[in-house]
Amino acid sequence: MNIIYILIVLTFLLMHKKYSLSYKYCIILIIFPITYFGTLEMKNKLIFENVIEAEGTYIENVTGKVISVSDKQNYYVLELDSCEFSMDGTKSNKTGMLVYTDKNNILENDIIIMSGKIKVLDSARNWGEFDSRNYYLSKGIQYSFKASEINIKERQKNGLGEFLRSVRMDVKEIYNKTFRGDNYGLICAMVLGDKNDLEEDIKNLYSKNGISHLLAVSGLHMAVTGMLVYKLLRRILGFLSSGIISICLILVYLNLTGNGISAKRAVIMIVLSIIADIIGRSYDLLSSLSMAAVIMIVKNGYIITNSAFLLSFLALLGIIFINPVFNNENSLLIFINKKKINKLCRRILESLSVSLSIQIATLPVILNLYYQIPLYGIFLNIIVIPLMSFVMFGGIITAVVGTFSLKIAVIAAGASNYILDFYNQLCVLCEKLPAGIYVTGRPDRRMLVIYCVTMSAFVIINCITESDGKSYITYLLTKNHKLIYCAGLSVMIFTFLNMQYKFDNDVNITMLDVGQGDCILLSGPDNKKMLFDGGSTDVKNVGKYRIYKYIRYCGIKHLDYISISHTDKDHYSGILELMDLTDNTFSIGKIYFSGIVNKDDEGYLSLVNKAKMKNIDIDFISMGECIDMGNMEVMCVYPGRDYKYTSNNDSSTVFMLKYKRFSMLMMGDAEKSAEEKLLKNNNINKVTVLKTGHHGSKGASCEAFLKAVTPEIALISSGINNSYGHPHIQTLDRLEKVNAKVINTQDKGAIGIGTDGENIKISQYKKD
Repeated sequence: MNIIYILIVLTFLLMHKKYSLSYKYCIILIIFPITYFGTLEMKNKLIFENVIEAEGTYIENVTGKVISVSDKQNYYVLELDSCEFSMDGTKSNKTGMLVYTDKNNILENDIIIMSGKIKVLDSARNWGEFDSRNYYLSKGIQYSFKASEINIKERQKNGLGEFLRSVRMDVKEIYNKTFRGDNYGLICAMVLGDKNDLEEDIKNLYSKNGISHLLAVSGLHMAVTGMLVYKLLRRILGFLSSGIISICLILVYLNLTGNGISAKRAVIMIVLSIIADIIGRSYDLLSSLSMAAVIMIVKNGYIITNSAFLLSFLALLGIIFINPVFNNENSLLIFINKKKINKLCRRILESLSVSLSIQIATLPVILNLYYQIPLYGIFLNIIVIPLMSFVMFGGIITAVVGTFSLKIAVIAAGASNYILDFYNQLCVLCEKLPAGIYVTGRPDRRMLVIYCVTMSAFVIINCITESDGKSYITYLLTKNHKLIYCAGLSVMIFTFLNMQYKFDNDVNITMLDVGQGDCILLSGPDNKKMLFDGGSTDVKNVGKYRIYKYIRYCGIKHLDYISISHTDKDHYSGILELMDLTDNTFSIGKIYFSGIVNKDDEGYLSLVNKAKMKNIDIDFISMGECIDMGNMEVMCVYPGRDYKYTSNNDSSTVFMLKYKRFSMLMMGDAEKSAEEKLLKNNNINKVTVLKTGHHGSKGASCEAFLKAVTPEIALISSGINNSYGHPHIQTLDRLEKVNAKVINTQDKGAIGIGTDGENIKISQYKKD
């Protein structure tokens, strides 16, 4: 594969020589074929992908080098590099691996040998869900491993790796004694790239306000430290000596902070800048950025899917191409004459121009990944980014001084402590301001295309007007550039305001894949939203990472109703998490329970107590009562308030949904006893869709019941390789006899049903 890369580079060098093509554009063009072959090389490493069982395959004698250790309180996560193992007599390629263990004696740079279950990394199974497989592939990690036994084969007692680990631990100890409260976790993340001690609330606070980039050792940090060191040394030493020392220090710092993607990009560009300065050549930002992309992609083509890679490179492209539109020789933000404003105002507006340019360039990726954007983030970054230099400088000085005197280190940390406190206060203030976060959901693709085309047109027009061309087109564009820019900005603002996720049909029903549990989201014809259940027994944090993510994907800011069919954990665990996630961008109107719910049940009490804390209304519903969903009928058909039940499953609320000629029966975990009562009361008839009771259990969906409802489609929610054997073969046979099309989350991931009341459209997250 390395030979292929060499051939690609030589081809483009020949093109440069023959066609006088600029090196700048040669490097940019090289990115595309190298990305393809880099991705292909990573795929070739996955030689056991189709051999490993879904629940994991036990293997022994797996060796690898530990590159990072994360403490997750109850367990540890190790990232390994250069792992080797054998399966079926075939030796693996050297690959990355994610290891889960309860052993606390493993250190970075250890060579370990282990036994346990190996799995292919899990892919997303719902729209909007984070795809851990793609993320870890972009980091060169192909498998996850649950270790049952780990032994240290070799511990590095000397060498750079062990020295840096020791330095990191010593610096953390100094920070622990000099930075107060949450500031300790913040400074460890900002200076050392270590987020193990960073509180989740602080992460969310920074993320909501658009300054989460400060929590990683990014290009900003590297630029501040790297170039500052070089410029200081250059005043004392010569160009060559200061350059060599600076490059060595930057590379050491990169390894000290964990080799983050954005930091790597910055280090490559800084090194190129220093080399250019030493040899007396001009430094071109675009060529340097392109070279960084090529170098990083060569190792792993999947890196282009990494959000840090995309945002880091797009931010620089925004500065290179879009900032000149807003900040040129004569004007700022198109209309403000530079000569008519004082120096302070000019500096502020220049910072605003850079922040706005970065926001415009990264907006499509941010909305595609996070489905929302903090509107005050543009202005907040103008304040926090300049102050970041002082935080970094204070953190580094504190670490150095702290090795000699903690008393002086406390004084050195003072300014950084106050700045971090100021950051927190700014974020809290912005959260209280109205319309701080604009929630779009997954943006409308057509609007996204229009936005990107308009943004590209901005860049092209600016390049033409800045050129020395004498054509008539150049003359017209130059003369009317302000008018053209205004028109372009208007189009971009219009598309931005219309990027919200749009449901395709009048009624949209999505059964999410929550593992062994239930969760169905209904979007009605009058824009009302209702969630039926939300829990799991085998997926951790299902509410936060699956249910809430899909709600955000759809751009939903308010759930009108939640119905909890009964108080088994696999139907409510995620609802507790959803209530914790309510804020000024997401709210819940009312939670319904069955009219015969056991009010002494532990699950019921925890839900009610949480709802009271969050000011969410509680109500009860029984047979014959309806929920207001506008033009759609949502009627409770079971149970009656006087019903007696022998199992918690048969206390499940059952709903009949009707819209024009479409109907759907939501069975919760109701089984044969409840089905017989429904038949006896004549509460049901033929339906379009059946949400099959109790995850396809053999005790549900009895023959008489299925003959009465004769569904066209039967939806089953069950976990992969669940211990209950759901869905049971007997249930599947009974559904087949009534000619129902069975769709199971086990096989298809999330399932969507859309209808206009006449026609039905089925969508599956996992394609056939």
